[in-house]
Amino acid sequence: MKKVITFGIILSMISMIYTGHGVKAETIYSVKYNLTGVTVSPKETSIDEGSSMSMVFTAKKGYNLPQTIKITMNGATLSDGYTYEDGVLNIDEVYGDTVITAA
Repeated sequence: MKKVITFGIILSMISMIYTGHGVKAETIYSVKYNLTGVTVSPKETSIDEGSSMSMVFTAKKGYNLPQTIKITMNGATLSDGYTYEDGVLNIDEVYGDTVITAA
């Protein structure tokens, strides 16, 4: 009898997952860029919540790489949670719509 009940519970759980009941929807945030004199690769336009981001900036002809990058996430300017050095930007965790400014 216990095996039948356990099997029924497992089937119910599989059914809930398959139909999407009880499964949290993934949050996806937008990523926008304000770039002057540089290009970026890869140029992601959206990212999953909690993901990290990594990108490389390249100066266009006649320009230099920016010394600093401004990152706005969820409406606030980040002061930590990322590194930028020699044109490489690494963001530890994305938790809101993001705007990256490099000039």
